This record gives sequence, structure tokens and C-alpha cells, in this order.
Amino acid sequence: MTDPMPLLHKPFKSRLWPVLVLVALASCAAPQKDYDFFFEKRLQVGTETISLALPSGQPPVGENAVKFARFVKDFHDRGVAPLVIKTANADKEGSFRVEQARALLRKAGVSPGDIAVAKARSGGASGKAVVLTYTATTVKVPECETRSNSITPDWTNRRPSTFGCANRRNLGLMLSNPGDYKKARPMTGADPVRAGAVVGGYRTGSASE
Repeated sequence: MTDPMPLLHKPFKSRLWPVLVLVALASCAAPQKDYDFFFEKRLQVGTETISLALPSGQPPVGENAVKFARFVKDFHDRGVAPLVIKTANADKEGSFRVEQARALLRKAGVSPGDIAVAKARSGGASGKAVVLTYTATTVKVPECETRSNSITPDWTNRRPSTFGCANRRNLGLMLSNPGDYKKARPMTGADPVRAGAVVGGYRTGSASE
């Protein structure tokens, strides 16, 4: 005697197959092509003005020395030349303080060509402080919101609003000079003497230092 149960399942199976076919086709749907996280989550590069006052133009000590070192390092990292020296007035004493500040900057590794002096007005406000100023590049990174949509499979293959956000944000936070994101700085020239020494050591089998 044949089992009647398979006969009862035939109508159900005939209805299930079209559903499975539609699900399979939906899972193979092509992702949206009009979304590019490189542009949707782009980094915004701008500028800001950084200033530091040196009391009396004398070599900084203590906390002022720490601030000066950080100021110069930040200029090397993301500063846009020139680094401007400003004084309260243009008298002889003011010129002397400018030269003191220029010597401090050059000793700290700032190129002479990157240093400029702002013309002070005669009879201006009195004061012995020297103010150093430069323009620095900044970057605004995107804020990545928390995923609030369901974690169940999305058969439409639509990308979430947070797609690619962490990638752009991490890149922006790692940039020491945000200006490099818009335009790379030129490479420095090669050292032919050092290159020759390394190649010569390689040929003789000696270790390079």
C-alpha cells in the first residue's frame, strides 16, 4: 500500500519552488552603483592660524620651551610657509627681538627661506613679546553613526549609511599633514654618495651601515 503523505506534500512543494527561485534571484541582485564612499564620506581639508608669543624674544625656558618645541614640530608636520615673526613696533629693540626669534627658529630646524617678518607700525602698542604665526592645514573627519538597522540579511544588497565611514575617518586621523591628502609634497633629492656606498657594500658582500 502506498503512503498517501507524499501526495499531500506535492501542492506545497509546487508553491515553494517559485518562492525559492525569487529569493535566489534577489540575493544575486547587483549592488547600487550610484554610491561611492570615497565621495560620500570625503575628508574636508581646510586651514587654521597657529600663533605663539615669545616673551621678550629671549630663548624660552620651562613651560614656554615645551610650547615652542611643539609649535615648531607642528609647523614641520602641517605648516604652510612662511612662518611669520611679528613685533609690537618697528624700533631698534624690536628689530633685535626679531633677529633673536629668527635665530631660535633656525636652531630648531626651520629653513631660513620659510621665515618671514611682518612689518610693524611705528608707534604701535608697546610690549616686548614676539609673536610667531603660521597657517596650518586641518582635516575634518566624518562622524560614523551607530548601525541602527537590522542585522538580518538584506536581499536588496543596499549598502548601509555607515559603509566606508570608518575607512575615511581612520585615514583622516592618521594624516600628519592633511595637506598631503589634496596634493603630495615633492620628494627630496637622492643622495648619490650614500647610494654609491650601499651599492658598493652590496657588491663586496659587506654590511651597510
